[in-house]
Amino acid sequence: MTIEVNTKINVKRKEAKTIRLVITTNGAILDVSTAICLLAFKKSKIDTIYVIEKTDTDFDKTDAIIGILRVNLSEDDLDLIPGDYIGELKLSFSVTNIDKSADIKLKVLAAVTN
Repeated sequence: MTIEVNTKINVKRKEAKTIRLVITTNGAILDVSTAICLLAFKKSKIDTIYVIEKTDTDFDKTDAIIGILRVNLSEDDLDLIPGDYIGELKLSFSVTNIDKSADIKLKVLAAVTN
């Protein structure tokens, strides 16, 4: 099983934003209500330090049964140098002992006032 997620997100530097992730597998909605979630971004694949890291408690799972997760990125999270970042959404399903992940691209745009 592979998971798919909307994989390109554009945000403005230092402007808080809620990211809505729709999770599917083979085109079908995936129930992620029992998944433990992690979303982390870094500047490049070779970097070892994440610039943003959101753990399971940071996720809004209200609609997780229909494959929708939401996570807030604060002004502080997005106080980044404008440019491209690579991220990964990791989902761990403890009942079945399955770990799945999907790559996500984050583009931080320069804000007019920052």
